[in-house]
Amino acid sequence: MLIAVVKDALSNGALTHYATWGLVIFVATFVGIAVWALTRSRKSVKHWSELPLHDGPAPMDPRNDTPPQSEASSDV
Repeated sequence: MLIAVVKDALSNGALTHYATWGLVIFVATFVGIAVWALTRSRKSVKHWSELPLHDGPAPMDPRNDTPPQSEASSDV
């Protein structure tokens, strides 16, 4: 049923150009991103893959541009 609705909407001629150009833009974007990703060096890809696991310095507090104090280093 849904396929018949889509075919009917695209067959009237008014939307055919939009569907064609939408598909062309999607495929071109997909191919461009795939080519970009496949041409990166292995070192860059390895670095990117380890970013979520990297324990770097604490993020800055955007309200006062100072790193938050950790609970372990506070004097209690």
